[in-house]
Amino acid sequence: ALCVSVQDLNYNANISTDYTAESAVFSNIGLSNADSECEVVIGNDVTNIPGYLFYCADTADNANGITKVTVGNGVTTIGTHAFANCNKLDYITMGSAVANIKTNAFLGCTALYELNIASIAAWSAVTLEDITAHPFMHILLQENAEENILEELNTKLYANGTEVTNLAIPTGVYTVNNWVFAAIGNVQGLTLGENVTTIGQGAFTLCTNIAGELKIPAS
Repeated sequence: ALCVSVQDLNYNANISTDYTAESAVFSNIGLSNADSECEVVIGNDVTNIPGYLFYCADTADNANGITKVTVGNGVTTIGTHAFANCNKLDYITMGSAVANIKTNAFLGCTALYELNIASIAAWSAVTLEDITAHPFMHILLQENAEENILEELNTKLYANGTEVTNLAIPTGVYTVNNWVFAAIGNVQGLTLGENVTTIGQGAFTLCTNIAGELKIPAS
């Protein structure tokens, strides 16, 4: 479907089944002109963002007008390709209940450099189906990523709207899941809570600006 004149969208439907690339509901949303912007707000009563919901088949520049997404606090799952090819999307806020993000949810979101999470503890527990489920996958999967971002990594992490420069994993966290804090550029310090027992694969990979002493808890 084409929703080219929509400037903002409040989405409040609860749909459990995924769409497909051919049946994506909001393809090209907000695309009324090259400078259009569209904010999508997912309501707090929504529990699932279906796969391919905002998928855009056109990968050309400005093919999709979505620039900002707010995921409500009731959402637990973000489906595969849910925001794929939203190549103007630059800021996303994750609700406090997000627990699972599926493969390629943010495929082609090449402008996405700012991630606002509800809390460090909540985001530590999120299950990313694989590395392609990370909001910053466009950085993590680029060719020679380690070499290309050593000079400057512009991604930013916020927790409840406050910029995170020193990432402190709370004492109530026991596991930091795979890739959750990967490729974050504004984090300069890292402190692991005393109860952390497990650090997942790539949990802090490509956080190239972290410097100083890292203390590993006895746990």
